Amino acid sequence: MLKLKISTIGIIVSVCLVIFGGILAASSYRNYIGVEELSASWDEFADGPAERSSDLQKLTSALGYGGMVHQFKIYVLRQDPATQQSVEASILAARSAIEAYRVSGTNAQEEQALNDIEAVIGEYEDGLAIIETVADQGLMPMMIDNMVKIDDSAAFSGLATLRNILDQAVVDKSAQIHSAVLNVERFMLISSLVMIGLVAALVAFLVWFTAFRLGRPLNEMSDYMHQMASGDYEQEVPSKNRADELGDMAQAVEIFRQNGLKIQQFEKDTQQQLIVAADNGGKISAIGKSQAVIEFDLEGNIKDANENFLATTGYSLDEIVGRHHSMFCDPAYVNSPEYKDFWKKLGSGEYEAGEYQRFGKNNAMVWILASYNPIFDPEGNPVKVVKYATNISERKAATEALSNGLKNLADGNLDCRIDSQWSGEFEEVRLAFNKTIDQLSNIVGQLHGTSGALKSATGEILSGANDLSERTTKQAATVEETSATVEQLSNTVMQSADKADEANVNSKTLAKTAEMTGETVDLATQAMERITTSSAKISNVIGMIDDIAFQTNLLALNASVEAARAGEAGKGFAVVAVEVRRLAQSAAEASSEVKQLVEQSASEVGTGSKHVVSAAEKIKEMITG
Repeated sequence: MLKLKISTIGIIVSVCLVIFGGILAASSYRNYIGVEELSASWDEFADGPAERSSDLQKLTSALGYGGMVHQFKIYVLRQDPATQQSVEASILAARSAIEAYRVSGTNAQEEQALNDIEAVIGEYEDGLAIIETVADQGLMPMMIDNMVKIDDSAAFSGLATLRNILDQAVVDKSAQIHSAVLNVERFMLISSLVMIGLVAALVAFLVWFTAFRLGRPLNEMSDYMHQMASGDYEQEVPSKNRADELGDMAQAVEIFRQNGLKIQQFEKDTQQQLIVAADNGGKISAIGKSQAVIEFDLEGNIKDANENFLATTGYSLDEIVGRHHSMFCDPAYVNSPEYKDFWKKLGSGEYEAGEYQRFGKNNAMVWILASYNPIFDPEGNPVKVVKYATNISERKAATEALSNGLKNLADGNLDCRIDSQWSGEFEEVRLAFNKTIDQLSNIVGQLHGTSGALKSATGEILSGANDLSERTTKQAATVEETSATVEQLSNTVMQSADKADEANVNSKTLAKTAEMTGETVDLATQAMERITTSSAKISNVIGMIDDIAFQTNLLALNASVEAARAGEAGKGFAVVAVEVRRLAQSAAEASSEVKQLVEQSASEVGTGSKHVVSAAEKIKEMITG
């Protein structure tokens, strides 16, 4: 990231913003699809189970209490025309409800239930006809009821079947709607979290870019340039190793620093401090807070523009709406294949961004940093192009002017002031640059005066040197005679010194040898002491071997006694016991001989140790003198 140009980072940020907008658009579109699915599920519920439930309610009312069955019973008792009309109206309402139920769609089970209900309704219609026939015969209601006895259980069983089917359909459709609602809520939550994360990342990047990537190096460079303005050239130029525009600016400032160091070196003889302040060649503006915005159709015809764009180009809105984008471009570029390919890519939905040279009203040239962003409809087809632009004309002019000024200054040309007025930070840079040029001009003038003074002083020193040369010639003969006498005396002294050095070396060698002998004696004494200690330990081990041999002899003797008691069975064991006794006796004899040798060696070592100690004391006395 540190090796990228600032302009490149700006393009990357623009691309990220476009991607961010695309993600936002995709998320909104996905939420729209989820809501449409939810709406479709609700419409299916309203047109299906909900509508059939209403029809079933009407059918139940037409058949149940107050309906066909109830009114038929009353008609059997009363046989009056009003009740007959109520029965007929209930039958008509029941059949109408059945037809309405069938319109919204039925399955085989529902169709069977409706057929059962219609069969019962038909029986009631037949019963109604019978009652009309016998109504004038004066029969008792009980007799008429026996004549038209109707089993309506099939109808009510069908109603129960329909109600159970609708209840299950309501449960299933409710579960489907609930699932669709959960899917929409889940996607909205995930998309919200993703958008929050992306916004946080973008904000963090912008904070880092403005505060550290751009702001801190500019502040460091500004502080360093103030140091240079006060004549301090010792510190290294900050950001000199960067690969972006700030690095280029730091390299230009480094030329000022090296020239300042050279001038300070010349000024050391006169003890004057060189004051140099260098300008860095302008500041590059970051992404502006306000941008120029213009809209085009896919062919490049202008649809709308904001006030910032109109102020940048100098046109009014009426002057540009309906005209083509080419009105802002160089005619040679408009007629080139590159320009046609430019709008072909935008029309196909591809994104374009960069720095562009454009022309406003009265052919006024304008440089902009812009991005061309295709806008898509819900189906993903591009419908128009929106351009976001920032006017960088002043930055371009400032950069070019400072670059030319620094090149002239590097070539030694001090007549490179910048007279054009700039705004903001660029004006501060221009003033600092001009101030640096003025100070360098003053310093060069002072150096010219100092050079004249040095030339005069050099002439006076040359005259004095000639006078001193004549006096030196007269004294040369006297010095030569004195030199011969001193040389003879020096040879005699040198011979005496050589003899003394030889004697001193011999005495040091003798002392060193004595010291080494003393050290050797000390080592020998220590070795004697260790031998004495080891001899004592060996004597203890030999004593243990004697004890072991004695115990082994006793055990072998006991084994021989036990073998004798065992008779024939112990003969083989007796032979082994005899061999063990013989080995134990041999070990005891060997240990006794070794013990005598060790004791004799310890005695001789003790005597030698005394002699060594005595020799060591005499050597030490000789060393100490």
